[in-house]
Amino acid sequence: MSTAEERIREAECVRDVLGVAFAGVGVKLPSFGIDQVSCAREDPYPLIELGRCDVATARMLAEALLRVGSTVRDEETGRVGEVMGHEGGRVQLRPLLGGREWDARPDRVRPVTATDLLSARVAAVNSLTRRGGSA
Repeated sequence: MSTAEERIREAECVRDVLGVAFAGVGVKLPSFGIDQVSCAREDPYPLIELGRCDVATARMLAEALLRVGSTVRDEETGRVGEVMGHEGGRVQLRPLLGGREWDARPDRVRPVTATDLLSARVAAVNSLTRRGGSA
């Protein structure tokens, strides 16, 4: 079991790493830091305060999390695709083995699990094989 001091030190370290990651993608959150109230308890449970931000900052953060090249599931269609870009409030996705891109609503897109990714890759290869191609 970690001590209170160790938990706070770990939270500070994670805050610093997250701050560098945010800065690397141009995101600046106005009230980013360690939540002091969560550290003031007898047995502290440190929380990282991400705070409020304007719409432009929230958009930059969402785009950083749904970075180009990441694999996601479009919950609206059930399809898995690779993020190709962001345009007009939509996420552009392409099927795993290439093909026609489609637009997805950002609020309906989530990162895939390892199981999702394996299933999608097997389905894509099977589909390609049925059409006479090779993976």
